[in-house]
Amino acid sequence: KFKGEYLKSFPCSLEVLADTEVEYIEMPGWKEKIDQVRDFKNLPKNARDYVEKIEELVGCPVSSIGVGVKRDDIIFK
Repeated sequence: KFKGEYLKSFPCSLEVLADTEVEYIEMPGWKEKIDQVRDFKNLPKNARDYVEKIEELVGCPVSSIGVGVKRDDIIFK
C-alpha cells in the first residue's frame, strides 16, 4: 500500500517504493515431493490452493507450474 491505497502496478519511483507498505499473505505449505507430478489435480491440496490464490490475485489463469529443477518438471494447467 502507498498512503493507504493499493497500487495497481510496481512503482517506478524510488520515493514511492520507499514509502510502500508490503502486504503479506500467509498460506499453509506442503511437505510432499511434487517433482514427479504432471497433473494439477495430483498436487497436494495446499499447493493447488497456492496456485489458485495466485490466479485470484493477478486476475489471470496460471498456464504452467514448475515443480522441479529439470526442464520437463512442469505441469501444464
